[in-house]
Amino acid sequence: MLVQDEAASIGELFERYGEAGFRERESGLLRAVLDGPVCVLSTGGGIIHSEDNRRRLARASTVVWLDLRFETVRVRLREAGGGTRPLIRQLGPEGLRDLHYRRRPLYASCADLRIDADRAAPGRLARHIAAHLQRDASL
Repeated sequence: MLVQDEAASIGELFERYGEAGFRERESGLLRAVLDGPVCVLSTGGGIIHSEDNRRRLARASTVVWLDLRFETVRVRLREAGGGTRPLIRQLGPEGLRDLHYRRRPLYASCADLRIDADRAAPGRLARHIAAHLQRDASL
């Protein structure tokens, strides 16, 4: 949404605002979305670094963490052309691995549901999430 709203790539937004400015805009968009109608939201990985963002997500939504091994993330980023993203270029493979493992406890701290998504097909993941949401709604 931020890329669409700003009509710029993530790389361009990092260049324009720096990482801190990018994160501020990302947090502002999160607040706006969480204050709006119910929706499914897929955040960027960095949204979780802000304690305020984690608190907002945990309070205002059902957070589903699709947990992946680092190797799976690395392969998917490469296949999706992720090398153009600023942090990927800046950190390199070892830095990305460190970032992945630093983020895990942050995701865990606000996740209502953790799913091992390494080997699950998208349809199976969707059914699992839908079943969880239906159980929550019936409580």
